[in-house]
Amino acid sequence: MEKYKFQLNPAYCLFNGVAVLNQKGSEISFMMEDLKNEELKDRLNRAFNSYLENIKKSQNCPSYFCGEAKVKYMEGNRNEIKNCVSQMFEEENFNNGEKIVASEEKNEKNLEAAAVILLDSLIFEAINKKASDIHMEKSHIKFRINGKLQNVMTLSDERFYQLLLRIKLLSGMNVLESYRSQDGHFVFNDDNGNSVFIRTSSIPIIGKNYEEGHESMVLRILDKKRLPLKLDRLGFNDLQLSLIRDLLGNKNGLILVCGPTGSGKSTSIASMLNELEERNSGQLKIISLEDPPEYILEGVTQVKVNEIKNNSFENLLNHIFRQDPDVLMIGEIRDEITARVALKASMTGHLVLATLHTASAAEALLRLENLGVNRKLLASVLKGVLIQELSYLGNNVSLIADLSIPQTGFDGKIDNSMAESELDSYFEHFVNGKEVLSRSLKILSEKMKMDTVKMKKEKFDDFENLLAKSKRKKVLPVIKSKQKLIGGKKA
Repeated sequence: MEKYKFQLNPAYCLFNGVAVLNQKGSEISFMMEDLKNEELKDRLNRAFNSYLENIKKSQNCPSYFCGEAKVKYMEGNRNEIKNCVSQMFEEENFNNGEKIVASEEKNEKNLEAAAVILLDSLIFEAINKKASDIHMEKSHIKFRINGKLQNVMTLSDERFYQLLLRIKLLSGMNVLESYRSQDGHFVFNDDNGNSVFIRTSSIPIIGKNYEEGHESMVLRILDKKRLPLKLDRLGFNDLQLSLIRDLLGNKNGLILVCGPTGSGKSTSIASMLNELEERNSGQLKIISLEDPPEYILEGVTQVKVNEIKNNSFENLLNHIFRQDPDVLMIGEIRDEITARVALKASMTGHLVLATLHTASAAEALLRLENLGVNRKLLASVLKGVLIQELSYLGNNVSLIADLSIPQTGFDGKIDNSMAESELDSYFEHFVNGKEVLSRSLKILSEKMKMDTVKMKKEKFDDFENLLAKSKRKKVLPVIKSKQKLIGGKKA
């Protein structure tokens, strides 16, 4: 009976690489692309068993549905699964006695539906795993979690292409353009009504076989409800915290936060701005120029940089001083214009916070000098440089930080001929390496204890099994021989 058939949505089939091959009552066979996907098998088993239980409750349940559920799996490639899906979901209408099968247009709609489900699933999973970005390139999908990329899945070229089209459509990009870079954004609403801002970026790349027309797509996840951590929860030691808070007490000057991509610079900056706002209870005008805002900060005037809408860094910086800011945050000093404005603001009674992609305080100084900033002037306004990166030990993440404070009379001690190593010696360095090492050793010690307990338990279980086998081998024959002897006496 058609109404009792177990069916899967075509989009689900194409998304998961599975299809119903055939069914006879309580027995069913599935075709799968990946027979090693035990998680998918478990979902299908549970779904089929639940489906049978519901059918058995009906009064007119056919007898052949009342047996025990039997589920089989066989391997199939992508084309076989597509054909199977088309056959299972063909239209059962007849026109002049001829069957109208699923058209190419219908198959395209199934692929589009699969892309919708896939994108929603990826974003939802990324949010749950606290990923900052989703990277899509050459059919591979990865999440950036705590600064590191982690493989999530690999798609067929067809599914990957449909996924890119879906993202472009949502982001307001040109879906027909794949030979130039594009930027866009959209808002993702989850099942609980929460809104998440997604910034998208696409650039053309060379494909697997050096062919053109391929793209790399990156989605930045910006949760509107996400709040920055408190400064004392980021991983700084007590001395560093005290010095950072002293730096934030300056009325003017430049504070730099530096480190590689994914090192938590935006989080540290947001925490500092949050601290400033709480400390001054709304008495300071804090303006933040970001591309785009990573966090929504209460009491901070956040401006989203948008080159397309003429809200470029250059244009905004030309007008920003008319807003009478006390504190100015520049998301990243990336060119001569932003470098000069940061210097100008810090010299004219403003406290400026900014980020750079450098690995030391001296390198930050040289980078700004390369962007056209005078070394002596920079030295006169520089209050501190925070260099940070993330350290990974299993699932634990630690912040390694070097807070570099210029020595007294710093601008008078340095000259234009000094190299990086010599410049670095004129900073006082405050690091938290000891605390990070202590935490790491503690984590390793606890892991070793757990491994030892597990190993002892396994050895004990092995000993128990061996002892049980030994007893069975020695005792059972003795019991049997005694039974024979007793039986003989009784006879």
